Amino acid sequence: MSEQDEDELDEEQRAAVEATEHAIAVLAGPGSGKTRTLSHRARHLLRTDSGSKALLLTFTNKAAAEMKARAVGVAAVSSDRIDASTFHGFGVRILRAHGPLVGVPKDFEILDEHEADDLAKSVARSLGTANRAVAWQHSRLRRQKPSTEVAAFGAAYQEAKSREAVVDFDDLIVLPAELLQTHEAVAQAYGRRYPHVLVDEFQDTNAAQFEIIRALCAHVSTVSVFADDDQAIFGFVGAETANIRSFIEQLGAREYPLTCNYRCRGAIVAAANRLIAANPGFSGRQMRAHKPDGIVDLRVYDTVSDEAYQLAQDIEHRLASVSPTSVSVLVRAGYRADELVAALRGRGIPITDWRGEIFGLAERRDFATAMSALRGTLNERRASRLSALIGVEASTGEDSTQRYLEGLAGNPVADELLRLRELAFDGGTPSQLAAQAQVAIAAADAAAAGRVQHLVDAVADFERYDSEFSVDDLLAELALGSGGRAPTEGGGVRIASLHKTKGLQWPIVYALGLEEGHMPDYRADEEDLPEERRTCFVGVCRAEDELILTFARRFRTHQRKPSRFLGELGVIDRRG
Repeated sequence: MSEQDEDELDEEQRAAVEATEHAIAVLAGPGSGKTRTLSHRARHLLRTDSGSKALLLTFTNKAAAEMKARAVGVAAVSSDRIDASTFHGFGVRILRAHGPLVGVPKDFEILDEHEADDLAKSVARSLGTANRAVAWQHSRLRRQKPSTEVAAFGAAYQEAKSREAVVDFDDLIVLPAELLQTHEAVAQAYGRRYPHVLVDEFQDTNAAQFEIIRALCAHVSTVSVFADDDQAIFGFVGAETANIRSFIEQLGAREYPLTCNYRCRGAIVAAANRLIAANPGFSGRQMRAHKPDGIVDLRVYDTVSDEAYQLAQDIEHRLASVSPTSVSVLVRAGYRADELVAALRGRGIPITDWRGEIFGLAERRDFATAMSALRGTLNERRASRLSALIGVEASTGEDSTQRYLEGLAGNPVADELLRLRELAFDGGTPSQLAAQAQVAIAAADAAAAGRVQHLVDAVADFERYDSEFSVDDLLAELALGSGGRAPTEGGGVRIASLHKTKGLQWPIVYALGLEEGHMPDYRADEEDLPEERRTCFVGVCRAEDELILTFARRFRTHQRKPSRFLGELGVIDRRG
């Protein structure tokens, strides 16, 4: 067999699945069947604890949907016994139910990143100080004491959000952590509701997310975290790989390593092992390849334009015998693939571009505004947004959304928003609500309705994989702006930045730009290099059968040197 069957487990996986300890840490290398092991462990726990429920936490709705689908697929349990959620989605649920305990009204709205930035700038102007939003964000997520200046800015920023009954994305983690830590009765209630907690990608948690897990740990029967410190690549947004060791030490968790790589062929595994072993913080775990052979090839070009022309030609030739979805092009930074994308499009080769935000700002705001019609009351912010969508002057003094829309009866947009509310009250599913929101947007602007079509499709995809996917999950996804589609095939050659590829795999992978300045990034100092190396490691381990690495001697007007990672991978340019 080239890969494991869904129902079989190797010895390492079975040991983790059947573990009896209160807390375990499954240390899973790339391609080692982590999701399979998580799914089987969820089944094992629910079968041995009749009537209980499990909570699965991860970082994207795509991953949450896949985790639940896999867990239900191998489990002789009903889907309502497994709740899968992102950390942010779980935070939304906690704040909707208990937000007033930390000063947040239950009817809050979520700011997108641009709205949060605008509000922070406004606060800075009112204080006559610099905008310290980034420093405030870092101190909150890392649970570090801010400087006096940052604390003063933060207090004013939090007060401004409170006045407008809004939260930003960090609040969805920081405030639930504070709530669970300071209100033990709430933590106990969630522990009783979810006796079994399983956390995916634990190496990517920040200090606030760790506090959420620690607060629940005291009140649950089991907590299982799945992690790989060699794939920790989100330190720039506050993730702390030390959380894995803290979890093991503070909670007495037992370690269960998974070391057999079922994804990548032997040559790719060997190269990946050499690369990651160069890291000062290397875990010490070496992968074993289940599949032999494989290809690791380095291609050197004089310029990026030469690279784009020849790779587009190569990919076109390959597509005569393989599906476009078997091929992926990966880059450290999105700009590095610009010329290749243009060359592929010039040849009519289908692509799916995952380099930027999947949901654009305009469509997210249109959609979120339409969905805000489901709220019971109108504050000034909602009234202004809805009025702009409907095409009327902003209302003042009206606090009932229903009365406001009824007062505009005959206006086509208001009428469709009233139908949206009626559908919600009749128990409409998120996909039905999304479709009706699109109808309301179409009544205002037909072109805008077309822009949100792929968003409506994404909701339907998520719902197919997770019947518990909710409107709040959707709104949190929109605020983030980078949520992925549910695990569907899609179409075209995938063009992706490395930070969006974890958990994914392709038979043929082109990793572009193994150059100093791109991979590793030009901003990386000695302290950053281990994470840059882990990022390269993640990219290498996306390839199943063939890995093509590229180096261009010149990018635009700049001369480039080969990446130090090429030597660590053991790749030699045979052409000198």
